[in-house]
Amino acid sequence: RVTVRAKASRQLQLAWRARANDARFAANGYLTLKARAAGTLRARPRVVRVGRSVRLTGRLKGLRRAGVPIVLQGKPRGGGPFQTFADVTSTRRGTFRARYRFRSGGSRGRQFVFRARIRRAPGFPYETGVTRTVRVRVR
Repeated sequence: RVTVRAKASRQLQLAWRARANDARFAANGYLTLKARAAGTLRARPRVVRVGRSVRLTGRLKGLRRAGVPIVLQGKPRGGGPFQTFADVTSTRRGTFRARYRFRSGGSRGRQFVFRARIRRAPGFPYETGVTRTVRVRVR
């Protein structure tokens, strides 16, 4: 029995010998560990007027790499699927940022939910993951 922390995706080989001095393994097996990417997301300001924009910033957790693709998505609170509105990449410090402008008068008086989907990338040892959602209210 083995317990492994999911710090990053990787392939593990588990093997054992029948006797202490054996040159070969009696049995072995491979295990692929797939860890989801994680990050933080902030929205400023949390209350915004129609015609103004909200600034979304975030940071990758774990290994911070430049060039990791991040898809920013939003939707009205309580309704429908998330819609993509921006594609950005992370900086070498693992940060990212984008803006979203509320143009429609129909947004007034409603709350919106935003999240970031962190995608797989070469040299980035995580599977696709999402951040927690943040809420923004439009006045």
